[in-house]
Amino acid sequence: DSSPDFHSTIRKLLDLAPRAQAYGFGIEIDKTTRSFFISDLKTKTVIVPPPMNLSMVEEWLDDRNA
Repeated sequence: DSSPDFHSTIRKLLDLAPRAQAYGFGIEIDKTTRSFFISDLKTKTVIVPPPMNLSMVEEWLDDRNA
């Protein structure tokens, strides 16, 4: 897909991934709903279940920093 929305989503995901990894979390994609969720990288446990969009992921990470 070469749409601007797709590229914007990928850029946002690439920006957010290191922030999540700093806490030991990963941003995963739910293939069924095509939404995101946050998991623990070590245990693969879902920390925040889907459906989330990237704005919600960013807000959740911002709250972790607060």
